[in-house]
Amino acid sequence: MRFMAWIIGALGLFALGLFGGFMVLLFGAGEGDRLAATAAVLGGLIGAVGAALAVYLTIVGQRKDEAEKVEGALRMEVAEHSRLALGLLQVCEGVIAGTYQIPLRDLPTLMQMPEATVYRATADRISRLEYGPLFVVFHSRIAEALQMVNTYVAATTLRPVLAGRTGDAELSRAMEARVVVDKDKARTLLAAWFDVCQVGRTILRRDAIAPQLADAAITEVIKDLDAAETRVAPVAKKAGS
Repeated sequence: MRFMAWIIGALGLFALGLFGGFMVLLFGAGEGDRLAATAAVLGGLIGAVGAALAVYLTIVGQRKDEAEKVEGALRMEVAEHSRLALGLLQVCEGVIAGTYQIPLRDLPTLMQMPEATVYRATADRISRLEYGPLFVVFHSRIAEALQMVNTYVAATTLRPVLAGRTGDAELSRAMEARVVVDKDKARTLLAAWFDVCQVGRTILRRDAIAPQLADAAITEVIKDLDAAETRVAPVAKKAGS
């Protein structure tokens, strides 16, 4: 829109200049000179419009090409993250089925995810996509799943049983190695990674319900915030008094 306004303004100034020159030529000029001046003004206007249109079409084409490349890169990143999330989903299924026994301390390493480099580099342009808000939901859900992993590990980290005595660190490490991911934690993580996969599938399919999913995510957060206010506000007020 700003570019169109710039073109219209430039054309207006150019036309005004030509009109001024044309009016000057009219005074004291013969009929042949007037016809020549009119032809010159019309030719100048046509040339200016043509040049402006050519510039506009070139810029529009470049922006469209750039948008398509950005979208392609974003979708590929989502596809790769979704593929990795699907693998972690299968790991959780294995724990629930009793196929795997995973030491809890190794869970953060096992469930690492690569950085979303394309998303971070193009975050200011995803709003042009109809399903752009879902990219935010997608990467936020990944962060949530990883946060759950770290929380589980931090909450169950064992301390040395006999502080200050030789071998305490070795004993602690040995005991931590025996603590495995239980089925309840695996089910919770499975639900989190399944959610990531669902959002990724919606993005990759360009599903028509994508805007509705983004709105639903916002609505759910508002409900959680309202519930937190009801639960925590009295405690916070008491602590501040």
